[in-house]
Amino acid sequence: MDDSTKFESMTDNFVRNLARERKSRPYDLLSDSINYWRLFEPSRERGVTMAGEVFIFPTGSQTEAWPLEFPQEQTGALTAATVQAWKIKNLFFYVGLPTPAQVSTSNNDLRIQWKAILSLADNLIDNIPNNLIDTWKTRANRRLFEEKDTLLGNFYGRKPQAGIAATSDPDIFSRNERRLTRTKLNDLILSLKDQDTSNNNVIGNVWDITSSAPASTPPGPPLGKDWDLMVFIVNSDGGREANSTGYFYINPHSNNGSTATPILLENATINNTPNVASRAVRQVVAEPPIHLPPTPTNILIHELTHSFTLGDEYGEISVDTSHPFFNYTGLSDRVEKYANLQAERDVKNAAGNFDGSLVKWRWHRMTKAGVLTAAATAAATGNQFTIPLRPGQAGLFVANDEVFLRLREYGKPLIKNVLLSPKLTVVSSDATANTVTVSVIIRHPDTVATFQPGRFYTNQKTPPSLSMPITRFPNWFRKI
Repeated sequence: MDDSTKFESMTDNFVRNLARERKSRPYDLLSDSINYWRLFEPSRERGVTMAGEVFIFPTGSQTEAWPLEFPQEQTGALTAATVQAWKIKNLFFYVGLPTPAQVSTSNNDLRIQWKAILSLADNLIDNIPNNLIDTWKTRANRRLFEEKDTLLGNFYGRKPQAGIAATSDPDIFSRNERRLTRTKLNDLILSLKDQDTSNNNVIGNVWDITSSAPASTPPGPPLGKDWDLMVFIVNSDGGREANSTGYFYINPHSNNGSTATPILLENATINNTPNVASRAVRQVVAEPPIHLPPTPTNILIHELTHSFTLGDEYGEISVDTSHPFFNYTGLSDRVEKYANLQAERDVKNAAGNFDGSLVKWRWHRMTKAGVLTAAATAAATGNQFTIPLRPGQAGLFVANDEVFLRLREYGKPLIKNVLLSPKLTVVSSDATANTVTVSVIIRHPDTVATFQPGRFYTNQKTPPSLSMPITRFPNWFRKI
């Protein structure tokens, strides 16, 4: 079975499970409202480049490679006790990487050399554990992988450097930005057409990342409504998935970012011209599976949901009360961009007690919804307004339905104290004209001027037992 057939089988299986399995909710409930598109574009070589250095061990007939740790400075004061607790990355930072000649040098002789050239105090060097030095020596046989020739220039790992931030994750998949940025990829995306060539239907604009207002501060949202809903399926022996700006990766061989699995190497020697032995090595790339296994399936659902303004709920793991999350006192992009996250301090009243009325997701639930396509217009007399909705939505509403308008900025989750119109009553609906006529008991001066298309929602309450879907779409007209 060729790679194209495996890709189709893999994606068929995933979409089928996403649409049918309860564990993927709410995607199963929304299966009739979601379109899935796929494109198989082969590269000259399989796999994803591991960009960083690796250290290798021969194991029988196969050679294993392991990612080299990055140097990291110890935090806090250097003492004999802290040196005794060093990890290999700390030793790299202070003494550097080992050379092949140092493997046979005794630990005591290494300490003598370090005392002569390093700024570390002698008593600190004396407290470097012998087993740590022995581990350090195993990193002497280091290699670099030959970069793979792929369409998108995908890679994971970092090229050799003096160090990286403690919070940085070098295993996250990315692209070689010198070869192909998301903006440059946009040119290819905009040319995508439906495979039914008879209608010549160009569909790529739904993923257009071009700003709708590039000159404004901040720039306007992307033009494509699904610009952040793009998945790259890569066949890799390592790396970790993460939702990035405008795309995310999925690896069918994913072990959830674990570094416990080695990278296998080809045994053939790579030669440089003119046939000089190279220290570069090639990765052995596994065959793509026919179906997406459970772990990458769950990761795909997890990363996809980030694009619908849901963040990671990691607050219960290794709680650090000094973290900015716990000192949050006002609006913050770190928290407010997610619909399901809120800082502890923000849900406490002036007395320091939890107050349920401060929870930001106390939104009205809904059974019917619509999106405004233009501003509502007021009748010349009385308290009636005509609200234009997207095609197919006006017919959902019937006379005497109680509804209201709700403010929401495009692409952002609802916040506390969201702006609502007064309660409205449906007078009539016109499915052909895509309009709903409503009346309001008390005339609201901002009903027409404030609730414009592209930014606002309308809503109607339903019993608390019903679930409310999370969505990115802008203006809604919702049934109470």
